Amino acid sequence: MNRETREARPFRIPEPAEGVFDAAVLRFGGKTCEADSRLLWEASESYAQQPVVLEWCPETGFDGFRGKLRQAAAELEGVWGKPAPLALMVTVTSRYLSLMDRVFEHRLDRLDSLERILDLGSGERRPAGLRTGSRGGRVDAYLLLDERAPKKVLSPWRKGTWLPRVRFTIATEYAKDLFRPRPLTAAGRKELGLTPEAVRHVRFHESTWEQNDPEPPELYLDSDLYDEFANRPKAPISRSMQTELAGFFLRAVLTDACGNRGEWEDREWGELRDSLLGRVVRTIAGKKAPVRRCEDWLNELRYGNLEKTISAAEGAIGMRSVMLEAIRDRA
Repeated sequence: MNRETREARPFRIPEPAEGVFDAAVLRFGGKTCEADSRLLWEASESYAQQPVVLEWCPETGFDGFRGKLRQAAAELEGVWGKPAPLALMVTVTSRYLSLMDRVFEHRLDRLDSLERILDLGSGERRPAGLRTGSRGGRVDAYLLLDERAPKKVLSPWRKGTWLPRVRFTIATEYAKDLFRPRPLTAAGRKELGLTPEAVRHVRFHESTWEQNDPEPPELYLDSDLYDEFANRPKAPISRSMQTELAGFFLRAVLTDACGNRGEWEDREWGELRDSLLGRVVRTIAGKKAPVRRCEDWLNELRYGNLEKTISAAEGAIGMRSVMLEAIRDRA
């Protein structure tokens, strides 16, 4: 299912351009990622070696694809009274590395030389945003204005304004592991802008309410505590620490989502279900809870009932009983 959130645009997009990327696919190794979809790949050494190819359309549809682009350019030329400065552009983004590379650009006035398949390389030839072995990345393709156009009512004119866009997200199995902490060292505190006394920290790379999250959040724990926890994972105090850390993570997600609820409060549960926020809400509601129960807890956040939702999250992971067990074990 296409789960793309449609954006309101302050101008009219030429009809031939609408849906022009619907048949585009990204080939990642032996797997295929369809338009505006998410592909999950195992986080391993093989991730970094896979060839990556963008196909604008099926082989039999290439003439039709280029025809739609020409029609869109002709329609805008009629509006502007001059040749339309349109181009295809492809970018690769890594939130983890905080970078976006422009890897391809092709003006429509050279459309005859466009190839149906765009090779994005393999191994070290791949763009930097696709070389983060366990972090995934994102490929976006646009039809956009390559230069400023004349201002016309309900028509795009700013340089860089995109008309249609298609997105391919490559996630890794690493992204499914929400609660695995990593050691927080002195160097890490400095990099994250924390004080030397910081014990734990959550770092988000993606919006907690978006479906596509190739870069999972990072949960940090003081390195000394981390080592003690790793050495005695089955001890009651370690279980208590793990549960409390999970509660801290859930609180961070819910606080972020509640504070930014204006960004997602108009979305349906189906649009949020597989986002980080949706997964936390499902944790609160229960493993086999009906949709209505999930919607009820999501509404608590919509209404700003943050502390109630946090307390429900703590109850869902059994925080009270685990902490009591740890205290009684030490008595």
